[in-house]
Amino acid sequence: MVEFLQRYPEYDGRGLLIAIIDGAIDVSLDGLQKTSTGLPKVIDCFDFSGAGDVDTSLIKKTGTDETNLELLSGKKIIIPQNWKNPSNEWHIGIKFWKEINSQKLADINESTDEKREEEQSSEEENKAETIKPKEEEIFEKINFFDALPKNDIVDCIVWNDGKIWCTCIVPAASAAENIENVKVLTNFRDKHEYCFIFDNISCCATIKNEGNLLELFIPLSGHGSYVSQVAAAHYPSQPEKDGLAPGAQIISMNVMNECNNNENIKEKAIEKAVKNLHCLTSKTM
Repeated sequence: MVEFLQRYPEYDGRGLLIAIIDGAIDVSLDGLQKTSTGLPKVIDCFDFSGAGDVDTSLIKKTGTDETNLELLSGKKIIIPQNWKNPSNEWHIGIKFWKEINSQKLADINESTDEKREEEQSSEEENKAETIKPKEEEIFEKINFFDALPKNDIVDCIVWNDGKIWCTCIVPAASAAENIENVKVLTNFRDKHEYCFIFDNISCCATIKNEGNLLELFIPLSGHGSYVSQVAAAHYPSQPEKDGLAPGAQIISMNVMNECNNNENIKEKAIEKAVKNLHCLTSKTM
């Protein structure tokens, strides 16, 4: 494959848009940042599972000093000066990690442990193949989820800065005085930015319904990420690790959720991919 692309560099999938209808993609992975032509690799994320939905319809305003805001966890924060909000309307919500498919995470880790045991057994018999680096990276992220306390929560703040919708996802256990160090996001499709929750979990967002609904896009398994890397990963300095179409762009369609695991959401994902294909392609070309 590398030799083919060296001879025909333009035949690398550039101009193509691939919809990955699977688990949520980890948008922080190295091979999923840019295409071979420098365009954003993952251009949009849609969550059909509902696992990351946060009700942010409750609106609060700061006090007379316009700085103090009490969140749903009870945490009181001082609004950083660089957070512009002409209306002084702050949409707040809260998300419990145990709501985000804890059983699914347990199933994933169980299957991962079984796979590793099989590989270890095969290695002893000198029959196993070495795990690829990108597989190891995904497995490491999967295992981290299982170590999280199930009662951990995050406060979610949504506001409009006069031009765009913004959101900040704050671990409830973090110190209130460190709020200015928490990354502010907007819709992923607009700036392709993400943050890390608890240091290791990537998270991007979509703000809907005039700020009343926040959709957190969190990878609950490594499968969607692995499929994406096989299909279109691009490593500028390590072309031997590239996927089949390093020039292609990706839309992530998350349909994995044990509480809503039916064919209906998969059909909706396919319809969404087809309907938005022309619009998304035109926007990024």
